Amino acid sequence: MREAKNRQMLTTGIVDSNGNQIPPDVIDWSEFDLNPVLLYNPETEGHRGVVVGKVIDRERTGNGFSGRLAFVEGVAAADTAWEKYQQGALNFVSVGGLAAGEYVETEDGGKFVASQYLVKEVSLVKIPANLEAAQFLRCSFL
Repeated sequence: MREAKNRQMLTTGIVDSNGNQIPPDVIDWSEFDLNPVLLYNPETEGHRGVVVGKVIDRERTGNGFSGRLAFVEGVAAADTAWEKYQQGALNFVSVGGLAAGEYVETEDGGKFVASQYLVKEVSLVKIPANLEAAQFLRCSFL
């Protein structure tokens, strides 16, 4: 496997572009940890992709979770995903799973706030709902 040197923010507690907020304390990684797959869809560069690697070294980071991505070798989709990730063309991931919660009215109209979130997969994507789910491209002090 090829392991990325940079850490990757996987998710944070912000309200995303879909109006969803998943506080880090309600995230359940137990099923994901059994098979921590990294997916990539070569056709859409969104969810519902093929396995191209896995998430390693996941840890709590600030208001979210970060990890490092590792890519399998010798598989066309994984090779493409690795090259795009290493060259900075695909810097974002999106966490897919099952949520329970409630819709809360706000001054901006409203948002869905999760009270439980079961992570199923992490996908390398071109347009994330959570813009904070990016590769750490420069040194930061967290």
